[in-house]
Amino acid sequence: MAKFIPVNPFDIVIFGATGDLSRRKLLPALYHRFLDGQIDASCRTVGTARSEIDRNAFIGLAKTACQEHTQN
Repeated sequence: MAKFIPVNPFDIVIFGATGDLSRRKLLPALYHRFLDGQIDASCRTVGTARSEIDRNAFIGLAKTACQEHTQN
């Protein structure tokens, strides 16, 4: 198994956060990095989209995306 080197805390902005690419690839990839210990809970994800969505709805979208597009 590969060894992941933890990175310093960061903020990431995802443009089109409610879109297909974000749901299928970006959010699950960030989730895997978190599970592998490469990023910690202090990192923040900021999502922008053309459609209006509140924080709780985005968290739900991200959770569903990670469940549907990961093997965990």
